[in-house]
Amino acid sequence: MTTLGHTVPLIEDRLRLAGLMERCASVRASNTSVLDLERDENAAVETIVAEAQRAIEQGRSRGGCPRLRRDGRP
Repeated sequence: MTTLGHTVPLIEDRLRLAGLMERCASVRASNTSVLDLERDENAAVETIVAEAQRAIEQGRSRGGCPRLRRDGRP
């Protein structure tokens, strides 16, 4: 999951270079700016979870991140 759609191809490229793309179901964008993430954390989390749910519904993911912490650390 990334914030802006224009970064998706860049992330996919880096995953391919690292040999990890085949381990990734999809790269998705929440279309939420970093400022929005800081301004309204609950809304940002809802947006990210909704995008992850769409990925699951479209059969492109098995459930997203195993641990999504509110503080942004793994």
